[in-house]
Amino acid sequence: MQRILATLNNRPWTILIATFLFCAAAVTQLVDLETGRPRLLLDSSVDSLLPHDDPAREFYDEVKRLFGTDDTIMVVLADDDVFSPENLERVKRLTKRFEEIESVERVSSLATALSIKSENDELNIPDLHGQPRLERWRRDRNHRLPNGDDRPRTPR
Repeated sequence: MQRILATLNNRPWTILIATFLFCAAAVTQLVDLETGRPRLLLDSSVDSLLPHDDPAREFYDEVKRLFGTDDTIMVVLADDDVFSPENLERVKRLTKRFEEIESVERVSSLATALSIKSENDELNIPDLHGQPRLERWRRDRNHRLPNGDDRPRTPR
């Protein structure tokens, strides 16, 4: 063992060249040299994660069959202060634009987030911009609540 270590210690360039050749061989297996695309792909979909005979998989497949897709796209605003008035207004504008896209089913953002507060033993649920969600819902859609009532019910 001492002889091997002494030989390696006396030939550092040999070790560096062998390491480089090993890494180059590994890269040829991981990357298609003609296209530059990786050969190693990561499939993080639920389809690949759940066993086919799992009850959760059966439920997932049923939900996907009923509602179509489970695709989610996340748009992130990276800033030092996302809660500044300018950034909240930007998020509000982007949210409205995303909601106008026909194929978008739902948009969740700081503009649609709730700020739940208790006042005089009643729940007050305005959004973060201060306008009550129910009023905005009625204005935008000109609807009454599904139960025909004018005020939201809080779950018990």
